[in-house]
Amino acid sequence: SREDMIHMTQNLLSDIAGKCCGDTSIAFGSDRIEWAAPYRTMPFVDSLEASVSCLTSEPLHDALQWDDAAETNKFLKDLCARANIAMEPSCTTAQCLDALFSEHVERDIVQPTFVVDIPTIMSPLARPYSTKPYLCDRFELFAARRELANAYNELTDPEEQRRRFALQRAEKEGNAAERVGDTHLEQLFTHALGYGLPPTYGWGLGVD
Repeated sequence: SREDMIHMTQNLLSDIAGKCCGDTSIAFGSDRIEWAAPYRTMPFVDSLEASVSCLTSEPLHDALQWDDAAETNKFLKDLCARANIAMEPSCTTAQCLDALFSEHVERDIVQPTFVVDIPTIMSPLARPYSTKPYLCDRFELFAARRELANAYNELTDPEEQRRRFALQRAEKEGNAAERVGDTHLEQLFTHALGYGLPPTYGWGLGVD
């Protein structure tokens, strides 16, 4: 479960800091990072919505659920423009969300923080919530104004995975800066999924 993975991640980093540095409070540049568990948790959309509230009165939760994906994309591009974030005309919805989060939320995260409930449009391999399918069971760990870890509940439905790949490809085909995915590899992956995959949580930690 997400709670298990969060528990493992924060305890791992807390132990590493204590054993390698002799203290869980470590200076990093002009900041002092406290690695002792537990870490705070922050929902992606709520934190971004609060940070850009001066730029729009439209709730981000609503915009991410609009039936017209093109309207959502246009709204986020306009929001980027109001935030003085330069984006290519062909940028995807996921790229807009990532840019807005980087500029308005990530840059202020100094102490270890788990960002949870990330939009499904940004997470093509992650399992969506049944009650809020526009959000998925994924978290990222940030500290010192940068991302350190990424983890998510793996999507195990081959038909839904095919649909996600197709949507992602359609967006990227209009964006010269994005490499369109290898359809043969996608077919192999979804074919393998069709044989079944037990509940799986992917996890990656960057220590470089």
